[in-house]
Parts: sequence; structure tokens; C-alpha cells
Amino acid sequence: ANKLKGWLGTNETNDDSSSISDNEHEETAAEKLTPVNMVHAEDTLIERQSLSTLEFRVHHLEKSIFGFDAISKKALVHDKFKEQLALLKRVDEIKKERK
Repeated sequence: ANKLKGWLGTNETNDDSSSISDNEHEETAAEKLTPVNMVHAEDTLIERQSLSTLEFRVHHLEKSIFGFDAISKKALVHDKFKEQLALLKRVDEIKKERK
């Protein structure tokens, strides 16, 4: 599953990057940019506040093993919904046949 990644900078990026040499610019960009998972950022913060580091790591590991991922969960719910819809249609067909 593709995860959306955003970049949060500590300062706004300067438009006149021509005054900075490439090497310096790369170093400052590396310092300023921190990868953030924008999809689960709030959930992650809440989990980190409520769990110790070890508990959080175990919890994260369980999520990755057992697949409690929001994207796969949505796909699973959608599949179940489609299955239920197919069953309901079949029930309707059987009712019509009995009449």
C-alpha cells in the first residue's frame, strides 16, 4: 500500500536558492525537512503519548503483522460489503423463484 508522505519544514523554503551553493543548499534542506506520514500523523501522536516507547514499538509491530492498516482495513470492509450485497441479491432471487 502506498503511504502518503509529506515534508514539514522548520522554516519556509527560500525562493532565491541561487545565492546558496548546491552543497550548502542540500545540507540546509536535509536539516529542515522531516518525513511525516500525513495519513496517520494524528493517530501516531496519540499512540506515542499514551504508550511507552517499547509498548509503542510492540503495538506498531502487531499492526504491521496483523494488518491493522487503515488502507487495508477499508479494502477489507469494502470486500465484505460487496459480499453481503451479493448475498442479499441471491436471497432476493430465491424469494422471486418461490413466488
